[in-house]
Amino acid sequence: MVNILSREEKWKRALPLMIWLISTLMGGWAFTRSPLDPDGDELAYSELAGNLAAHKGYLTLGEPDTHISPLFPSAHALLILLGGDVGICGLLLPFLFTTLLAPLVFLLIKGLWGLPQAIGAALVVAIHPALLAQAKQIQPEALAACLLLWFLLLWSRGRPALAAFALGAAALARPEFALLFPVWIIIETARNPRPITRFIPPLLIFVSLLTPFGLYLHAVEGRFCLTGKDQWVYQVGFGQWKTRNQPAMMQTARELRADFPGILSHAMAHPRDTLYGYAYRWSLMARYALSLLRPIVLPFLAFGLFLAWKGARKALGYGLFPLLLCPLIPFGMIFPRHLVPYLPLVLAFAGVGAEAVAEGVWVLGRRIIRQHG
Repeated sequence: MVNILSREEKWKRALPLMIWLISTLMGGWAFTRSPLDPDGDELAYSELAGNLAAHKGYLTLGEPDTHISPLFPSAHALLILLGGDVGICGLLLPFLFTTLLAPLVFLLIKGLWGLPQAIGAALVVAIHPALLAQAKQIQPEALAACLLLWFLLLWSRGRPALAAFALGAAALARPEFALLFPVWIIIETARNPRPITRFIPPLLIFVSLLTPFGLYLHAVEGRFCLTGKDQWVYQVGFGQWKTRNQPAMMQTARELRADFPGILSHAMAHPRDTLYGYAYRWSLMARYALSLLRPIVLPFLAFGLFLAWKGARKALGYGLFPLLLCPLIPFGMIFPRHLVPYLPLVLAFAGVGAEAVAEGVWVLGRRIIRQHG
């Protein structure tokens, strides 16, 4: 009996590795399914990483860059310094982080819910086409998704200092994640207001991670900000609403940039366009989310969310926490990749629903076989 139990325990401990292997095989298969076709953003990330590795500075097109957050190009540059090729290293990073998404989802859901739900969630994340496509995108979305999952995992296990480190790192991959920190502190304070001093170490860790790049942005932009592209994002978003056409959208943004009074001033001067543009980009976000999820996933997602509401509200709370940022996403331009960091969490609940359906079909099938066997 002892040997059987120990063998079962070994299998359980090996599950994250097995899920990672499945995810790696699926990522490798997806990698070979389509040719490499890097877009302008991917080329900019590669150029910046190459300049960092060559000690030329934080430059793109020969100018100090304030649009690209530093974590992904810095990791890319480190691999180059270790002896890698710019292109190969740039592809290695997103591939690695994409393969880590499913194991992280497994660990998170297992701790918050249970082993069967964790397996279902992880398998759906491991095979979903929209996430597999990230394996060859030289962009920070897969990295940001991993760090977001790591933050939630550490938070759920009661490790606030490490959770603050993970969230700070996520904010260095996607700057909007910095806005989750005060919400996290408010939630924790509401749960247990004392002692308030327990938040000092997480705050110091979080601020210390963001300060160097923040000082760099202030030196270049002349203002404190999370990213130097906040105004550009707003301008492109305005063009996205006015033109509904990408070349014309970028031209509108460039014209607006030439004599831009500031986000608040422009929004107050054009309230109708601001409101309608925000609503239009919300509709785009919904359309992109549907295309990323795939319609076939929606029934399983609804069922998984229902099961979480009925029996695992803790998992529901942690899983949906990052979606508090969704109202801010249509603030500026919106493209499908901006939703990718949130996708593993949403798919996790779809996986739970799929697992419950599969279990129900299995039980029903066995009952039918027994009755007619």
